[in-house]
Amino acid sequence: MAGDHEAARREACYARLKEMAVHCRFRPGEHLKIGRLCERLRASSTPVREALIQLHAESLVTATAREGFFARVPNAEEFSDLYRLARSLLVEAIRTPAAGRDRGRAAAILDWPRAPTPAAEAWAAMERLMIELSRLSGNREISRIIGNVNDRIRCIRMIASLDAELVRGMVTDGRQIADALAVGDAQAATLILETMFDRDIRRLPDLTKELLARAHSGGFD
Repeated sequence: MAGDHEAARREACYARLKEMAVHCRFRPGEHLKIGRLCERLRASSTPVREALIQLHAESLVTATAREGFFARVPNAEEFSDLYRLARSLLVEAIRTPAAGRDRGRAAAILDWPRAPTPAAEAWAAMERLMIELSRLSGNREISRIIGNVNDRIRCIRMIASLDAELVRGMVTDGRQIADALAVGDAQAATLILETMFDRDIRRLPDLTKELLARAHSGGFD
């Protein structure tokens, strides 16, 4: 029916714009003019505007009164805050008493790669790891927040995944966390997780510089 068709169009518009935002398809600080996006997406203004409002609510684009919406400008301090938030929530998830019953299931679901992993698979696997760990808490809000963090740091993970050494580190860390959880060793899993995040946070300034250089040159188009 007409209502279902319109809802599907709105959802498709939102999904397309979100994909563009989280994969840095826009240049940093680019003015996201609704008219141009309508032409680009072959959509009317209403679903485009609604999608941008939703993306702003999710902190995936920015907005300025009377000026409109803009692409995010990668910022190392913001990334650091997000990494620290994720670290705290995931440590809490691993340590929660309810997690004990599900650790084996989570480790099995992860099916973490042991062999060398292509870049796209590496960052996607790390996102799945974070989601599965968040679910150990039994708290849907923690999982929702981790999902949003994944979206907001995806570009920086994509940059990290271009470095073969960093990819090997991701695979090793994920495997060790999954193995620790499989035997119910929350303390070991927590230590590995905290060490992984601390190391990643130290790399953020350099990774952000590379991300900005690529984004300004259209490297993610």
